[in-house]
Amino acid sequence: MINNYLNIKLVCLILSSIFLLQSCKIYRKKTATNDEAVEFDRGVKVITQDDKTYKFKRFIKEDGQLFGLTKKKL
Repeated sequence: MINNYLNIKLVCLILSSIFLLQSCKIYRKKTATNDEAVEFDRGVKVITQDDKTYKFKRFIKEDGQLFGLTKKKL
């Protein structure tokens, strides 16, 4: 009986750890130019001069224009 309780507790701990780690998003604090952000190909956080924050999955540069990809909002 005690062995079953420990197994259930272990499984719950592992599952909760997996769910918590999947929702993590890491943004580096290093400032970068637009070209470096395009090459970085990871999550990018943009802070404008009027302190608005935008989060993008990545940046794409096409025909000299800069585009930021985000998740679809439902």
